[in-house]
Amino acid sequence: MSLSKITLSCAAIFAASLTTAFAAVSRPMLTVDFKSYQALSQDVALVADAVGEDASMVMAQIPGMLGPELFALLDQSQPWNVSAWMDSMMEPPVVAIILPIADFAAFETAVTSSFIGMMGAKYFDAGDHVVVYGTKPGMPVADTWAADLASYAEALSLAPSETVELSFQLDASIKGMLLGAIAMPKAQMMAAFDDASMQDAGIPPEAMREMMEMYFSFYETMLRDMDSLGYDLSVKDGDLSIAFSFTPVAGSKSAAFLESQNIGIADLASAAAWDSDMAIAFGFNELPEAWQPGLEKFMQTLMPVYGLEASDADNWVKLTNESFPFRSVYNIDFQDSLSFSGFYELLDTPTAEFYEECLALIQSLKTADTINAYYSDITIERAHRTQSGHSIDRLSLTLNPEHPTMQMPEQQEVMEKMFPGGQLIYEMSQKGDRIYMASEGDLEDVFEAQSQPSPIELNENTRMAGVVNMISIMQMGAGIADAEAELDFSQLDTEGTQLKFSLETSDHLAMKTLIPLKLFKVFYELEMSAQP
Repeated sequence: MSLSKITLSCAAIFAASLTTAFAAVSRPMLTVDFKSYQALSQDVALVADAVGEDASMVMAQIPGMLGPELFALLDQSQPWNVSAWMDSMMEPPVVAIILPIADFAAFETAVTSSFIGMMGAKYFDAGDHVVVYGTKPGMPVADTWAADLASYAEALSLAPSETVELSFQLDASIKGMLLGAIAMPKAQMMAAFDDASMQDAGIPPEAMREMMEMYFSFYETMLRDMDSLGYDLSVKDGDLSIAFSFTPVAGSKSAAFLESQNIGIADLASAAAWDSDMAIAFGFNELPEAWQPGLEKFMQTLMPVYGLEASDADNWVKLTNESFPFRSVYNIDFQDSLSFSGFYELLDTPTAEFYEECLALIQSLKTADTINAYYSDITIERAHRTQSGHSIDRLSLTLNPEHPTMQMPEQQEVMEKMFPGGQLIYEMSQKGDRIYMASEGDLEDVFEAQSQPSPIELNENTRMAGVVNMISIMQMGAGIADAEAELDFSQLDTEGTQLKFSLETSDHLAMKTLIPLKLFKVFYELEMSAQP
């Protein structure tokens, strides 16, 4: 969807809801703070330029909605706010807009011929601002709303740091309706795992069903425990910044989980090769006890993929639990083939013993050229070589092309591109609390700090940070695809197109993604080059 269509859709939703009545609640279900019309127009212009849109046409929607007379009264350097209250999903919201208009007399004159006036919205003077509010056409607004909104506007602190800041707060009744709405797609997805095509692909439906049960359980718990959700948007230093935050109710399961995730990674910044096509540093504390039944069942259903019995899952579950808590860094590149390097740092498990158990587990996997084995060959060469006095082991795992999971269209071409000859060849070494892993010949690089400046700001609450270059991934995919593909990715400039992301936890969860505007521009130019 184009930027202008998105803006028009938002304007339509806004218009419908503005013209929406019941007693005011303690806080709105939705708030949207705008830093200023100036900031909004500047950011929209930058994004519009990157995607080949006309910014003037996009920004014309707001003055068009207010009308030229009202728009002329707007202080374009000051923040404004939209808030909505809703008692249930069955009732239309009451919406209030706090506009930075100081001349109320001029507003009263201009509003009669404006869109706001025609929709029958009410309004009052709030000092340096005008508060406009309303409900669905034909529905009256309770008289108490004027006093309630006056108090709300007076107490509101309008000082957004980002261009657009959204916040959602849902009460119990709306949460219940949303949980009910999840039930149908969940049931449909679970039923799809019984399809015969799942069996043909060699994927145990029970494993996929268990994975999706855990997935939906996670989101259902978050929805039940949610106090508020936030989304912030702005353009900074050539990036579109998108920030998401989740604040749980104090004392809830989600709050306890976030508080337990206290593994810091800020000091790992120097270990990552940030110029890689993909680099990530992350840490995780112990798995919650409530996850154990799901983990055990998932491992049991996964065993047939590797030609193993359900009883073999015990060792897998044991190793999985022993691998927590941990910290880790991985660097991945997609050039002629997939290459990687990184380490896994155990924080509460004897590393040497764990390392030996991992190698033994890999060696225990069945190998054959029949459809029952995932690998046709596994070779582990202990003490293959040494580096700085440390013994390095070499592992070679050859994928079995006859396995059902290798039969998807073009899958074997993808595997051949990533792992020439179908071989996963890498080296491993245990050093202190860390297990180092890398593509053959790359292990030396990961032993030493990379000392590259991190493109992401890390702090004591950061639990994950990374970069990914989407164009490099697409170039790899294009190399696998037919030579007559419509879009040519091979000559694209990947410089300055890295997505950057981070995740923080404390009493809330905060995720941030930075998308380079250059990436939008590259995609737009690529699309235009394919036009006849």
